[in-house]
Formats: sequence, C-alpha cells, structure tokens
Amino acid sequence: MLIQQMPHYFDYFGHADAAAALRGDSDFLREIVYPDAMRAEIATPLRYGAA
Repeated sequence: MLIQQMPHYFDYFGHADAAAALRGDSDFLREIVYPDAMRAEIATPLRYGAA
C-alpha cells in the first residue's frame, strides 16, 4: 500500500518528476521493502485467488 501511495506523496510535496518515475516503475522500491520470501512477486505479483 505504501508503494502505491508514494507517487501521491511526491506530488503533494512538489516532486512531480519523482512521482512520474514511480508511476512508471516502482520495482526498485519493492526491492528495498519486500522480504526475501516475496522477491519472486516483484516481477510476477501474486493475485488474490491465483494460487
């Protein structure tokens, strides 16, 4: 959820370029915050009911 909200925070604080970059690709943030057990979901997110 935090990753999804980050572009809005950047826009709010006047960082439109950073917000646009995150909207394009936020994988680097996921690499920082995802635990090792969830690394595979960065490239192929697990969807509800898909497993």
